[in-house]
Amino acid sequence: MHFVPPNVMPPLVWAVSNGQARVSRDSCARIAASAARGACGHARKPLAGRACRCVTLSLVNSDHGTSSVFRLCDSYLTEWAALDPVAAGMRGLSTSFGAATDYSPDGHAARTELIARTLAALSALPVTGDADRLAALFLRERLETQAAWHAAGEPLRDLRTPIGRVSSVRDSVDLLPRDGDTAWRDVASRLAAIPFMFASWRASLDEGLRTGLPAARRQALGAAAQAEQYAAIGTHDALVASYGDGPLAGELAAAARTASAGYADLARYLREEYAPRATDVDGVGAERYAICARLALGAGLDAHEAYQWGWAELARIENELADEAFLVKPGATVIDAGINMTPNGLAGDVELASVASVAGALSPVPGGLGAVTAALLLRNVLTATEHQTS
Repeated sequence: MHFVPPNVMPPLVWAVSNGQARVSRDSCARIAASAARGACGHARKPLAGRACRCVTLSLVNSDHGTSSVFRLCDSYLTEWAALDPVAAGMRGLSTSFGAATDYSPDGHAARTELIARTLAALSALPVTGDADRLAALFLRERLETQAAWHAAGEPLRDLRTPIGRVSSVRDSVDLLPRDGDTAWRDVASRLAAIPFMFASWRASLDEGLRTGLPAARRQALGAAAQAEQYAAIGTHDALVASYGDGPLAGELAAAARTASAGYADLARYLREEYAPRATDVDGVGAERYAICARLALGAGLDAHEAYQWGWAELARIENELADEAFLVKPGATVIDAGINMTPNGLAGDVELASVASVAGALSPVPGGLGAVTAALLLRNVLTATEHQTS
């Protein structure tokens, strides 16, 4: 089962001020400090002796007319975004820039403390009206489930592929704004911070091994292959080249090389150090499955019922794939948005045996569809819908 990262979507619009969030572009120590900092007023233990710096935050919905429940929602999201700028950016939340997320045990401890503190504050708040009641129920359910995820030790074995830590860190660079040199400096900072983020992740994985919480070996080897590929192809080179020959070209190129070295070092660690000590068991058991399913669905799940439904649904989908292959227009270009781990490596969802003889071209898997492609495809769908309904 693929574990789903904790996620609380914003019930209100909010933002973070630019304040003290800027990180030095040429100092690894200050990049590390960016990852280690907490919300203002909540100091965090520094990593490897590096000093922490706080971020100055401000809320959009801070007027006295907003209920205390919604203000708490805003406060939680603001602090959470400062503790995990990579995830915040991946979810489209507008924050002041943070170069890196701290994935070490200390980083997870800071997020756990924020969850506990927010739940305690929520219990003491008055609930007035349906909007407050629904917001409080939603926030409590999300935070309690995340707390259970942390309590189960999942951050110490949070290793999954192809959609996991390696891909989220990589894609977070593509999703950064690039409108001007200030934004491009942020891109360089994120690239340069990739080795640090992977090092902090390794600290958690090592702690998981030490405490008897290993991830599956198959996931480790899959993530290693993914990181190796990113390093081999220079996965950020095209992005850096799109900047051109401006004043930051050298800094961006150097940061991309640093990122590639980070992918390569991570791949070596996962393959040579972690995988030999990982578990051969892919299944996670009923208790862990229930926690992760609730994170994904927001509701409890009968694992046995879901298992039987899954096999029946798989058979239905396979039959439907075979039928749909005959509907492909001859010579059409087929974009495969699926990605699956198979004994032969990564594969998409397209029924190749049936479609290849009809289609004019097929997008490769992996490498054919990323975050930018998906965004462009969705924009085209929206545009087509608007044309049809106007």
